[in-house]
Order: sequence, then structure tokens, then C-alpha cells
Amino acid sequence: MRKRLFDPEIFTDALIVGNLPPEGLLFYIGLFLVAEDSGVYEPNPLTLKMQIFHGYNINQNN
Repeated sequence: MRKRLFDPEIFTDALIVGNLPPEGLLFYIGLFLVAEDSGVYEPNPLTLKMQIFHGYNINQNN
């Protein structure tokens, strides 16, 4: 994972926060961390789940 800086306003953006559950917001931010600088990431759901949620029990169907 890469170290990235996030604007704190991401947590008050109605378009993002208003449409995502907490797990969705975490996943959205996690995509920034696993993606290359060009925005490319491996589109494998299980790999993304392991990279972003680690050992958390998150249902893939949510």
C-alpha cells in the first residue's frame, strides 16, 4: 500500500458520505491506497478485500 494524504473534507462530502455505508467509505479510501499512481489496481474482489479490510469480517455481498 502507498502512503497518501487525504483532504479531511472527504468525510463531509455529501455525495460520498451520503451514499455510502461506513464500510463503503473505507473501501473507497482503501482503493486510493492500493492503486498505482496512475490509478491502476488489480480488480480482484478477494484481493481487494484482503488488502483493504485485512482480517475484518466484511461480507462481500454488501
